[in-house]
Amino acid sequence: MRELAELTDDLDGAEHLALTAADRGDTQVLRTLARRYEATDPKRAERLYRSAEDRGDGEAVRCRATLRRQSGDGRGAQEQYHEAADLGDTEAMHKLALRYDEAGDAQAANRMYRRAAEHGDVPALGILALRRERAGDREGAERYAREAAGKGATDAVWLFVQEREAGGDPGGAEDYAQRCAREEDATVLWYLIQRREWMGDREGAERLYRWLAARGETSGVLGLLRLCERDGDREAAEAYAFQAAGQGHPEALRLLFQLRQAAGAEKDAERLAHEAAGRGDTAPLLSTASRREESGDAKGAERLYRTAADRGDAKALLALGRLREAVGDHDAADELYCQAAEGGCRWDVHLLALGRERHGDQEGALRLYRKLVDDGDPWPLRVPGADSGGRRGRSRSRASLPPSS
Repeated sequence: MRELAELTDDLDGAEHLALTAADRGDTQVLRTLARRYEATDPKRAERLYRSAEDRGDGEAVRCRATLRRQSGDGRGAQEQYHEAADLGDTEAMHKLALRYDEAGDAQAANRMYRRAAEHGDVPALGILALRRERAGDREGAERYAREAAGKGATDAVWLFVQEREAGGDPGGAEDYAQRCAREEDATVLWYLIQRREWMGDREGAERLYRWLAARGETSGVLGLLRLCERDGDREAAEAYAFQAAGQGHPEALRLLFQLRQAAGAEKDAERLAHEAAGRGDTAPLLSTASRREESGDAKGAERLYRTAADRGDAKALLALGRLREAVGDHDAADELYCQAAEGGCRWDVHLLALGRERHGDQEGALRLYRKLVDDGDPWPLRVPGADSGGRRGRSRSRASLPPSS
């Protein structure tokens, strides 16, 4: 019913459908239709809003109040905002609070924000925390902030902490952010760290990173790593990377590797890649090998790929197969591809075989299909495709592949 009322070009018919929907409990469609009339037929829009209002729709009352205000009837708008607030419309409560503030009645504005909060409007709690902070009521500010935090309104809490920080009380901001972190929500603390880094307060950011690190939070160690690397203190950065790795986070070495690689320190980066591989993370080795390959150092790339493959990296086996294929050693390439398939890159190898067919290398495709089947992979037997003559489009299965010699 709602969709019919919203989509029809017959506005009279749409109004009838909207009223029918409202009688069934859906007043939103009346408000939607009323908004379409606001610019062209405000009287009709007001009538539709009244119809929704008669059915207990507080938002419709607030929309009608906005129409009044736009027409210059400030007093009538204020009265209707109160009516909407009485029906539980929290946006109307916010508008009334703003009107009270404009009139200089801060107490009435606070009451209206508290009323909105009592009706479940969590952002109102953040606003109250800000207002209490600005009024010098730190205890009241923290009380509202805690209530907002308890309802998951992290952004509201952050606004309060940011107000304290910007207002010249970084210690107070830090204390409250740390309190949140102790209560298992470090989001506000991270916002504060990011703000300090962005504002150039390295010392303040470092202090918070150290606080996190002292609590055993690896994220704090990684933050210190980045700061030291940015300052050029590579020895300290490396110490933090190994500290984080020792806490069970090998990605710390990968982060340091990426920073060194981006800075052009290739020898240092490669050394760290080997360190990371020794701790089970071969991704930096693959990255280093790929750069060697792109620069034309095929032998250096192959050496690094083999090191990664020896540590169980199936993607390294794919890369080694590609290098062998590039120099015409097809048997060795296919062997490596099959090892990669067994190591978890089965779909990549299937795509390689299909790619050979697509590019006309029927012999190479058949050779790899046979190798896969010989190694126990049933996929080539299930998928219709090339026959022994290499033509696609027939219904013969891979089972008809000629036996490998």
